[in-house]
Amino acid sequence: MLKRKHSKKYMIMLTLCTAFVPPVLIMGLIIFAIAGGAEPISPPATEEKASEYQSTCSVLGVSWDIPLLVDAMLNRQGVDDCNPLDTALEFAILEERQFALTEEITEDENGEEQIIHYKTYSGSIEYVGKEAIISYLGEEKQNVDELLAAASEVAASKDTDKLSFEIIFKANHNIMDILSFKFGFTEDEVKSIMELHEENYIIQLYKGSVSIGTIELGDVSDNETAVWKFLEAIGFNEIGRAAVMGNMKIESGFNPNANHNDRYYGLCQWGGGRWNGNPLNLSGFAASCGTPWNDFQTQLNYFNAECSTSFSNVYMQMKNATDIIYATDYFCCYYEICPGEIGNWATSIIDGKAYQCLADRRAYAQAYYQKYAS
Repeated sequence: MLKRKHSKKYMIMLTLCTAFVPPVLIMGLIIFAIAGGAEPISPPATEEKASEYQSTCSVLGVSWDIPLLVDAMLNRQGVDDCNPLDTALEFAILEERQFALTEEITEDENGEEQIIHYKTYSGSIEYVGKEAIISYLGEEKQNVDELLAAASEVAASKDTDKLSFEIIFKANHNIMDILSFKFGFTEDEVKSIMELHEENYIIQLYKGSVSIGTIELGDVSDNETAVWKFLEAIGFNEIGRAAVMGNMKIESGFNPNANHNDRYYGLCQWGGGRWNGNPLNLSGFAASCGTPWNDFQTQLNYFNAECSTSFSNVYMQMKNATDIIYATDYFCCYYEICPGEIGNWATSIIDGKAYQCLADRRAYAQAYYQKYAS
């Protein structure tokens, strides 16, 4: 892979995820139509309420615009007791991950005995939707922070000398089925919600994140180090950073000019609708920034914009990653989305399917962890 060297100083513009910075919400006279051409309604919530949906859903890894639209439509139908957490949980999955704990006794270079502890991913159980998640917790919670703490406590209570349990929340991607069968929306209503979601209408209406200015990365001579520091700045932990970089190494070799057959572009090889189509895709994002698509800084900001919105489940996984193979496979499966028996492929522990060059992605991730992690 071609890797460009940079001797200049990087000034990386950041857009932080809404879980950490209260969003600047811009309200206007924009209106949207629902239910196949029904009368238009004003923006679906106040700025304060929309902010509550954003912060709640970001913790659960769920796209916040869907629950907001659901509750707006339910409210129009006379349902008054809607709240962000209850609705968001219907689109969430609580995954309880199991790890086998082992240890090995070795000697260091001075002949002193030392114990090395290993934690190996060994499987998971998914609790899908509000009813299953509340059953796992044993009782309902008033807010998302209480829910997260309770879920972690339940998982920890199952720990033994040989096993460790952890939880992570992620999005259920069967959105249309949930809208139809859980909430009982008509075909036209489902179509309207999905159209608004796919056009990023609500996200653009409320401006789901805020700029916090520039982050000084210092004198960085190579793209790898710049990416590591950028991922640290947006909140990914060390395992998550290494997992992303292992994938990015395979995708582009950290070359923002990478172009595969005029179909996939940049650091993460964005293609299709994520390359061109609307202002929230790479080409449109770059145009709105007044920069070319192959600008290194612009691509990192676009990556963060995706993690703040439609890939918030990926953000939460990389922020809370505990197992490097699991994190690398997750990023490959849900962000790069590159199934197939191409290159040094392997079967993902996420869904049991083959992914392109996955064995190499894992190897690079482990190498970057050894190189950069504290």
